[in-house]
Amino acid sequence: MAPWFSASAVSGTLTHLWSLSPTGSAWLTVSVQLGFVTGAFISSALALSDLWSARRLFAWSTAAAAITTALIGASEVPLETARACAAVAALAELVAAKGNPSAVSDAGVSPLLADAACRGASYNVRINVAALSDASKGHALIDAAKEFVRETSTAAARVSAEVERHI
Repeated sequence: MAPWFSASAVSGTLTHLWSLSPTGSAWLTVSVQLGFVTGAFISSALALSDLWSARRLFAWSTAAAAITTALIGASEVPLETARACAAVAALAELVAAKGNPSAVSDAGVSPLLADAACRGASYNVRINVAALSDASKGHALIDAAKEFVRETSTAAARVSAEVERHI
């Protein structure tokens, strides 16, 4: 039953990433459930249970849903890491601009490390999404990871320029 509720489990993250309204978030949940109903209808219309035993059909469907859910879940953890890296880089920018000038080099190292960590996290998101049987289910995760890499890299470049001005 976990896949049935999967949209509800990730709706907060997707609402933020896709800037969904409450109505859009509700449609996200409904669309997953409609997908299940459509799948059941197609399975019935094609008489798949006549072609394969119900046990095998159910086992295969359950396994496919479980693998998809696990891979998407495995992508969300590094995505949160990438989000945190972007936040660290933004904070480093503030520290470099307004902090103690004697510590500007420390502020300069922070976004460089955050940039490396963000890229590594992005790689993990991308490899997990690539393993999905339908990679389109993870495009939003990849797009978000790329955006965090861009934000972190841009902040790192600005902080590096600030460090160079101070030393």
